[in-house]
Amino acid sequence: MIESEWVNTDNFTINVSPPIRPVAVDIEASPELLKQQEVRSVNVKFYYNHGNGERMEQINVRADVANSTTASRVEFVLPDGKYDYEYEVTWRLSGNREVKSGRLKGSSSLLYVDELPK
Repeated sequence: MIESEWVNTDNFTINVSPPIRPVAVDIEASPELLKQQEVRSVNVKFYYNHGNGERMEQINVRADVANSTTASRVEFVLPDGKYDYEYEVTWRLSGNREVKSGRLKGSSSLLYVDELPK
């Protein structure tokens, strides 16, 4: 639940607008870099709170796309003027292996997922 203070005004109307705004994050990866690291797919989970408790959205990026750039977009809502979220990247490798980033903080509208952690 999101609450705000009452605002005094001399207007004869009540202006109502949602206290949340949609946010989009583009996820990009180079297929060549993913192939060099034996990555088959990438899963990205986004954790955010728009005032009603934590929510999660996830997206998968396949590494075998023929395009020169592998890209996806995820959309969620955040409080107006806030752009902070948390995310976790899981790379699925050949041989059914996984590498995880752990939960990280972010606020960018662009996230590159073609480099595994060292």
